[in-house]
Amino acid sequence: MRGMTTGVLFLSLAIAGPAMANPITLQSGTIFLPPFGNSASFALGAPGFAAVGSGTFSPFLLTFNTGQTIELSQSISITPESSDMGEITLGGVTQDGFASANFEITATPFVFEGVSGTQTLSAPVTLTGVVNLFSHAAGSSPLLTESFTGAGTISVTAEDLGGGRFSSRNDVMVSLGPSSPVPTPEPASMLLLGTGLAAWHVRRRWTACWK
Repeated sequence: MRGMTTGVLFLSLAIAGPAMANPITLQSGTIFLPPFGNSASFALGAPGFAAVGSGTFSPFLLTFNTGQTIELSQSISITPESSDMGEITLGGVTQDGFASANFEITATPFVFEGVSGTQTLSAPVTLTGVVNLFSHAAGSSPLLTESFTGAGTISVTAEDLGGGRFSSRNDVMVSLGPSSPVPTPEPASMLLLGTGLAAWHVRRRWTACWK
């Protein structure tokens, strides 16, 4: 009997292991790091899965020159604070709490050929990461943990410093879904989308404060 129990246990672990190891493939979503402050937000989507959250991240500064190869690959962690409520939906069940996420972004390098003026740089990316849901902002053991993978486009708004030098400070957007086949500089229209997401983020924080 004991041997049978042990056999069933190992069989259960063998079945559970691959299920836990398979990441969710994202089909839509955004990660937004606004240009001011260090408050970020994310919204991730896949069949039977959704996760939204907001919080803080480590600020960074990109500086580059015309003709330089741009590498936008980076690791991002978004950690909630007491006012940053989020939620995760899995299998039709939604759980509220404090959602955090770690993102590993791998971008296709490209040569920056901008001459002057503010513009948006975009490149295809692949994405892997983990999202956690906690009952408290400080966290302890997560209520829910899910790994994910996806692909899309990363966009960074570059400010012209003059003399062929540019900088981007905390203004990053990752849009999940079909990615552009070739990295391209484009007009800074992403600022409009960024402003909309920033307003969404502020509204979530304001609502959370009054609950």
